[in-house]
Amino acid sequence: AARALAPHQYPRFFDGPSYAKWYAVRHIRQAYGWSDRQMSCLNQLWTQESSWRIKAMRPNGKFLGIPQLSRLAVVAAGYSVAEFRASAELEVQLGTKYIKLRKGYGTPCAALAHFKRKSWY
Repeated sequence: AARALAPHQYPRFFDGPSYAKWYAVRHIRQAYGWSDRQMSCLNQLWTQESSWRIKAMRPNGKFLGIPQLSRLAVVAAGYSVAEFRASAELEVQLGTKYIKLRKGYGTPCAALAHFKRKSWY
């Protein structure tokens, strides 16, 4: 449904950072009521982690996608790694859910503050 509202409709757009960011703005407002400030923090965090690339992966292969979630977290959420790596929407949804539910975070700005202190979140 979100793809029908996207500013561009060519297929490769949906695999790129521009669509992921566009989708994230809508998702965080609808799912969590987070502000533009939170989106700014999320943008900084995920730009550092993956440059918003859905196919991003750490050299050790343990952390994946835009939010750099672990393979274990993806599987624990009920998805295959292949499903996760094929969908900007799913990566944004699981990444923001991780931030929301992670003790000590709750918001992208809190996760970013942790990242700045520890170089991970």
